[in-house]
Amino acid sequence: AILVITSACFAQQKSTGNITLSTNMTVNLTLNNTTSKAILTLTGPSDRWFALQIGSFAVGDGMVAGKDFVYANDITLIDGSHNGRGQFPSTDAAQDWTVTSNTITSGIRTIIAERNLSTGDANDYTFDYANSTIDFAWARRSSAGYALNYHGSTNRGYSVSVPLSANLGVDDFSLKTSSIYPNPSNGNFSVETKTG
Repeated sequence: AILVITSACFAQQKSTGNITLSTNMTVNLTLNNTTSKAILTLTGPSDRWFALQIGSFAVGDGMVAGKDFVYANDITLIDGSHNGRGQFPSTDAAQDWTVTSNTITSGIRTIIAERNLSTGDANDYTFDYANSTIDFAWARRSSAGYALNYHGSTNRGYSVSVPLSANLGVDDFSLKTSSIYPNPSNGNFSVETKTG
């Protein structure tokens, strides 16, 4: 019998993987091309607010007016936009991120949330699945508390040009996505799988 295996590439997701922003702060962004969703996993200290600006920008472009950001308070993840350095940010009328998990372990809050790649809202960054990088700026309150305030010069930073790499889901290797032909066979057959 001759076994011929062919495969096709159908990358469905891109991810930054876990990125350390600062002590006790990480981010993981996954773009799902099949569901057209962005999945954000953000961690930070549970006793204060912490924020993440998402999009396409350069180092130094934190808090520029119109930039999309989210921040975690003691309850949930808030969707907002900047009004410029030194200006209090605006909370978006439409809270497009849906929190699917909000847990605290050993003083670290982990929030998992998702939203559409494109919300149609001018205040929201539109994720383009074709992009190979994403930019982050982060900030957190310098002391315990949830009211937004000046974070100080040492409680902020950037992680720009973070690679978005294709990753495979478990279903990509499932027999459900494979074909064997011809069926029935005289001993020679091909197996076609969806991997990539």
